Amino acid sequence: MLTAEWSLVFFTVIVQVAAGMLLAAETAKTTVRLETGGLLRLQAPIACGLVALGFIFSGAHLGSPMNSLFTLSNVPHSPLSREIVAVGFLLAAAIALSYLRLKKGNEAKVLGIVAAILGIVAVLSMTRVYMVSTVPVWNNSATWLGFLGTMLLVGPMIAGTVFLYQAKGASDVDARPMFKVFSIVFAVGFALKLIGIPMSAAAFSSLSQLGLSSYSPIAGAGTALFITRLLLLIVGVSMFCKVVLGVQEDGRTLRMNLCACAALVVVMGELLDRAMFFGAYARIGL
Repeated sequence: MLTAEWSLVFFTVIVQVAAGMLLAAETAKTTVRLETGGLLRLQAPIACGLVALGFIFSGAHLGSPMNSLFTLSNVPHSPLSREIVAVGFLLAAAIALSYLRLKKGNEAKVLGIVAAILGIVAVLSMTRVYMVSTVPVWNNSATWLGFLGTMLLVGPMIAGTVFLYQAKGASDVDARPMFKVFSIVFAVGFALKLIGIPMSAAAFSSLSQLGLSSYSPIAGAGTALFITRLLLLIVGVSMFCKVVLGVQEDGRTLRMNLCACAALVVVMGELLDRAMFFGAYARIGL
């Protein structure tokens, strides 16, 4: 029903969220020509910390952290090797970007764009790892939609929360331009989730047809977990929409707590969804 692979659950979700933060923040920084761009300096360091934390979880999955060195030995042919390399490049770019912005006061917009692109590449490489022909419940479009959806849905929510935190002491800050960008990225992520969740449910249901109902996370008592996951998504999205509508109405930035709660609720739902994803692992054939 659920999984024992909690290290992978946290690794995948955390890195996807970090990539989404960078994408949302750097898109806003590049497209919004306002002084509020300076309020986007903390997103890169936080994303950097999240990617580093993700690496720690990935090492825990391997049993011994030293084993991670062997995952780099077959980059041309191994999706797992390419995933580790891609996440490593993302971490390096995030470290450099954080240093330039916090220590040097350099906006480093070009590096910011590069880091955002590397984040997308890392998530795509991560998704490719689970395209295994002998694991049909993973080897479908729902996995792509789910992983990319997590990046685009949660990333801007946390980027927006950090922006509101930085702006809470500045009464003259108009948050509307920034949140317009965040809400667009968020809307794309939510659309991917709306498409991917029914496809994922169908993939889970197919396990019963294969005589593997015990692996299905939505069979029996697992139905309650699936409903809980949906409720967490709906509640969190509704809360964030309230934040966006409020900001667009008056431009004020006094909604940080609600934005943080919305992000937390959605993250809880994504972790539960990912636990169900890994719990559905069932290999067919050789």
